[in-house]
Amino acid sequence: MGACMSELSASASSPGWEENADFHEGTAPMRMSINKRTEKAEEYHPEDGERPETDFFEFQAEETEAEVKQFMAVKPWLGAIREPDHHAPVNTSKPDVEYAIDYVYGYRCQDSRQNVYFNPDGNIVYMTACLGVILDKEANTQTYFGGGSVENTSKQVASDRLCHNNDVMCLNVNTSGDREWAVTGQVGKSPSIFVWNTRTGESKKRFNLARDARAVAACAMSADAKYIATADKHDQHHVSIFDVASGDQVLHDKGGPGAIFDLAFTNAPG
Repeated sequence: MGACMSELSASASSPGWEENADFHEGTAPMRMSINKRTEKAEEYHPEDGERPETDFFEFQAEETEAEVKQFMAVKPWLGAIREPDHHAPVNTSKPDVEYAIDYVYGYRCQDSRQNVYFNPDGNIVYMTACLGVILDKEANTQTYFGGGSVENTSKQVASDRLCHNNDVMCLNVNTSGDREWAVTGQVGKSPSIFVWNTRTGESKKRFNLARDARAVAACAMSADAKYIATADKHDQHHVSIFDVASGDQVLHDKGGPGAIFDLAFTNAPG
C-alpha cells in the first residue's frame, strides 16, 4: 500500500496553474461592529491601543450576513422604522413637566407567594413591577408606594433611597396586628427592603441586604410591626431579622442550600 501525498510544489509549477492576485486582495481579517444606534454593520479601524465605543458589538468579518441578520432579529420592528426626511432638531434636554401614575395594571404572582392582603379599610394591598399598590375596590382607585419621576439611568445604578428601583419580589403585611404596615423586598445588587403604610403608601424605613444577596425571596413582619424578617437568594439563603425603629440587624444566619419561599413570626411567647 502506498501513501497518498499532496505535491503542492509540483502543482504550483504545473502547466496551467496561474495565481490570481485578486484572490488575496481584501482577504485580510477585518474588524466589524454593529452600531446599536443605527443597527448597521460597520467596518472598524482602531488605532493603536484604542478600544471601540461601549455601544458597539464587535465581531469578525468572517461571520456571514445571515448571522448578522440573526443578531438583529431580536428587534424585528427595526425594519419598519424609517427616519423622516424632515423633522425638528433633536433635543436631549429634560422636559419641563412632571408626570403621575394614572392607573397600574398587572400583578406579580408567577414567582412569589403570600403577596396579596387587606389593609384596615378593607382595601387590597399587592405588588407589581417596582411598586406597592393599594387598591380601593369600591372606587377603583389606587394609591402607590413608589413610582413618580426617576433618574434617567440604568436600574442597576439608580437610587433606591426613597423607593424600590427594581422589581419587587415579595410583600407581607402584619396581619396578626393592625394591618397598618407592609414590608416589601426587591431583586438587584444589595437589594433594598422598605416598610410602608398600607393606607397612605408613605415610607417608614429602608434596609439593604449584602451585595451577594441577589434578591429578597421572602419577607415577614411581626404582629406589632417592630421587627421584619427576610430570606435572600444567596446560595446559602441567609435569613435576617431587623429592628424597624433602629434599623439594626439583630440576626443573620444561613438558611441552608434549599430555597426559602415564605417566612412568618410566631405568636408564641418569647
